[in-house]
Amino acid sequence: MEERYRIGVPEMDAQHARLFELIDRGQRPEPDEGDVQLLILDLVNYAKTHLELEETFLAEQGLEDFLESHVGLHRDFRVRAMEVYTALREAEGLEQKRQLLKDTVNFCDQWLREHIDVEDRAYAELLRSKV
Repeated sequence: MEERYRIGVPEMDAQHARLFELIDRGQRPEPDEGDVQLLILDLVNYAKTHLELEETFLAEQGLEDFLESHVGLHRDFRVRAMEVYTALREAEGLEQKRQLLKDTVNFCDQWLREHIDVEDRAYAELLRSKV
């Protein structure tokens, strides 16, 4: 994970690093059908798990006001995840599945980078100001 995406919250930084690792794995050329499905499911499932853990973390830190808007952004991601599951189930053939993997990886990469830069940095700053 690039240093610029570290927010200074070790637990969240570790989870973000794992997400970037999954994104990198999803960008490998010409995966076979089993790898495509596994990569899509690993990426989307881990992202959903991260969002749940982040919401719990924010609540535990007493950032309920911030959490309220943050959950809305996470909800949007969860909707997209359900669309990916449906598309994977309906995809016919390896090329469609590879395209879905590419689209999913691109979406997750862009979403994660923007989310860290704006939203996650904001709560990291709130946490530092509480100390």
